[in-house]
Amino acid sequence: MPPQMSKLSKLQTLTDFSVGTQNGSSIKELGELKCLDGKLRIWMLQNVDDAQDALGANLEGMTDLKKLDLRWSDDAYVSIDEHVIHQLKPHLNVCCFVIVGYWGSRFPTCFINSCLVDVSLSGCHCFTLPPLGQLACLKRLQIKAFDKVERVGCEFNGDCTSTSIPFKSPESLTFERMLQCYEWIPNAAKSDHDRSFPCLQVICVDLSLSGCHCFSLPPLGQLTCLKRLQIKAFDRVERVGCEFNGDCTSTSIPFKSPESLTFERMIQWCEWIPDAAKSDQDRSFIASKYFA
Repeated sequence: MPPQMSKLSKLQTLTDFSVGTQNGSSIKELGELKCLDGKLRIWMLQNVDDAQDALGANLEGMTDLKKLDLRWSDDAYVSIDEHVIHQLKPHLNVCCFVIVGYWGSRFPTCFINSCLVDVSLSGCHCFTLPPLGQLACLKRLQIKAFDKVERVGCEFNGDCTSTSIPFKSPESLTFERMLQCYEWIPNAAKSDHDRSFPCLQVICVDLSLSGCHCFSLPPLGQLTCLKRLQIKAFDRVERVGCEFNGDCTSTSIPFKSPESLTFERMIQWCEWIPDAAKSDQDRSFIASKYFA
């Protein structure tokens, strides 16, 4: 970016801003561009070497911004990343949020606001997933290449002690290339109506083309709105049993609504144990029209 961008104080549209080094544009220059609206993508955040510079960007003051995209270079580890990202908190009006290549070990909770509708997180090096389960407006969630996450547990729900239903509103969920993930622990729902993701319609679980360490499939059978399910490359899954249904003790019919089901590259899969249905009407996948 050319230097002295801050002089364009009345600028309303700036889709991309690349943080420079030395004589390049400093991220502080964004602080004068208070009129920006629409979307803003900030590249090369590894070049920010002072958290105070990030604070000077004043993203929280950009009240008309709707989409914020923060990006670090894939191969640029910077120890100051966690301090920088805390200073890049956007205004609550931001409803679409993207982070790519963040190197911090923990995801900052300051970004998690109740107005978020669309969240995409990719190539981050956190050890746990961020607590997103209590975002009341969230419709689409995409998580890719969190290579250090080994387990998805109650922390993903947002509050392990909360009695409210986590992930009440998402309609689309995508997991891809979670290389080290081997376990997904569902929330301990008291009834079918208390389960996570009650509105989920589309789920794509693609845990790496080069192999995944999961030994079982995630518990998805009680998602009452699920329409399309795609599962790829669970290379260590040998058996699909009642755990896939979501609750081995539940009397409700698992997978009542999916119309499309796809399994790909399940190279160790040797057995599928169906649910013990009392009649044809009680069997899983009764609405399925397409199976691959």
